Amino acid sequence: MYCDNLHVRQSSDNSRTVLPVAIGYSARALAEAICSAGGSPIVLDHFGDCDTLAAAAQFQAVPHWGHNPPSVQYDRLLEQLQQCVQSVSPVHRKGAYPWCGGVFLGGGMENWPELLEAIATHFLILGPSAAQITQLRSLEFLLRSAAAAGVRVPPTLAQNTPAASSMNSNSQWIWKPFQGAGGLKINRLSTDLLQSVTSSPLTADRASPGYWQQFQRGRVVGATCILDDDSVEFVGATESYLKEDWAGPSEFIYRGSWGPLPLSPQLRGRIVALAEYARQEIGLRGWLQMDLVVDDAQRPWLLEYNPRWTAGMEVLVATGRNPVAAHCRAYRVHLAPSCKRTKSKPSDGVLPVEHRFAKAVYYAEQDIELTPRGLDALHRLGWHQIGDLPSRDSLATVIPQGHPLLTLKASCSHSASPASLSSDAEFSQSVVRRLLLDRLDGVRTRVEQAID
Repeated sequence: MYCDNLHVRQSSDNSRTVLPVAIGYSARALAEAICSAGGSPIVLDHFGDCDTLAAAAQFQAVPHWGHNPPSVQYDRLLEQLQQCVQSVSPVHRKGAYPWCGGVFLGGGMENWPELLEAIATHFLILGPSAAQITQLRSLEFLLRSAAAAGVRVPPTLAQNTPAASSMNSNSQWIWKPFQGAGGLKINRLSTDLLQSVTSSPLTADRASPGYWQQFQRGRVVGATCILDDDSVEFVGATESYLKEDWAGPSEFIYRGSWGPLPLSPQLRGRIVALAEYARQEIGLRGWLQMDLVVDDAQRPWLLEYNPRWTAGMEVLVATGRNPVAAHCRAYRVHLAPSCKRTKSKPSDGVLPVEHRFAKAVYYAEQDIELTPRGLDALHRLGWHQIGDLPSRDSLATVIPQGHPLLTLKASCSHSASPASLSSDAEFSQSVVRRLLLDRLDGVRTRVEQAID
């Protein structure tokens, strides 16, 4: 059902009612957050995991994710999306007024600007335009916004700048592609990598695939704000786990995160200033996550902007800070009433606000074949301990070494932990962080016993 403003039901406050559509490489957490906010989403993602299917009113798999698909694959995805909306919208139909499909962008969607433009011709995208994404990804915008907010940026060089030829493998530089998500394809400088990048000439019709940035040590923080027409609301922040904390197939890949993270008023003010600059300069609305490194001196270093649902937002949802409703308000939309009730609702497990929540990706350390016995054992662990649980359609599937199998979950009460007895905020955070990692280790042990 295409979005036609003349035929979309509007409420008395001039907002539109939308049938939510979640699209992403893995859209499970986004779909659950929409459910928790009262919606019943159509979901398109790569995996089709058990808990994704439980949250979805309708599901379609996107098998070729991670590539820049030709137009025929764009057309196929659009056709799937249209069929999903048409199959569900009669459930919501009131008189002659269908709901409009409102598309929430998950991880990886920012890499397909042509697809976003195609979707926008038929559906309402609750996210940035392709032009806004291009601006957010430009080095010029990164530097300007950081200067305006009083935030540092690690030394950064364009792809083929003359200075790049003088870099050496001991200089702590890394290559960051523009088309990447979750830390994929980020690599440290090497002679082979430098030669590969600098030997790719840029032309007028070929944009730079990435940039060089000096590695900055510190805590990696993802801070989420909601941008409205005339204001910025700080939602919360999470800290990502590093290679020293959790196993992963590459150094910079996303491993997991915990939170919500207490921030000083000064740091929170800098984050809001960054979001305010994006709101005023390019008219951005809705959720925006800023990825930063906070060094030992508590100074923030801006890395990048993510104007979409991010992996760390699941941590905020689990602790009662679901940004979906505020994101909808920023776009002046309401979610169509839920048309689906499941026996087990993964979105119901919201913790009290004084709790802390952690998630970590379990990457296969070797090829894993999903047997009936192993899959049954994983299902018995329950959604409170694991997410992205493979469906029974995955039987006999081999998860290759280094690929994600599950998301592990853990929580703790801050007030009940030994850290709450300390007046040292930094020590308190360290203890809670360690406690959550220990609990994630316990879940990992149970997962490995199940699949052994």
